[in-house]
Amino acid sequence: MQSHPAPFFLRALVASVALACFALPAFAQWKWKDANGKIQYSDLPPPPGTPDANILQRPAGTQLGVMVLKDGKPVNVAASAPAAASAPARKASGPGKDELEALAKQKADQAAQKRDNCAVARGNLATLQSGVRMRSGTDGAIMDDDQRAQAIERTQRIITSDCI
Repeated sequence: MQSHPAPFFLRALVASVALACFALPAFAQWKWKDANGKIQYSDLPPPPGTPDANILQRPAGTQLGVMVLKDGKPVNVAASAPAAASAPARKASGPGKDELEALAKQKADQAAQKRDNCAVARGNLATLQSGVRMRSGTDGAIMDDDQRAQAIERTQRIITSDCI
């Protein structure tokens, strides 16, 4: 019994297409003129400080570089478009490490405050539901059953909306 050539051909075609997909990043080539005027080719971007006018070819989807001086030293900041290159460097580069750390700390502090508020709200709800006599915050009078029911309802809404 002979094997049919179609399965072998089909497997070879699928394998070659798969290998071609793995080779796609190799097509991402940079072409630029160096300081001596020689044309350079690489799969890596040109060194920092290369003027945009000397970059002759970029891989598709790459961003333009903007040279920014920080403390007298060049810093390469990514910009998404030529219009963004004229924007201030801080906006083009996004938040810095210090800003990200400050945002993370602020979120952590907010989460801790929310947990504390939820614990207080749950404690208030337990006190309200316990039936002990309580004074109203507005006039100092003892809460009646309607006021207690309203306070319980408000506290439950807070817990439902703000607590996990």
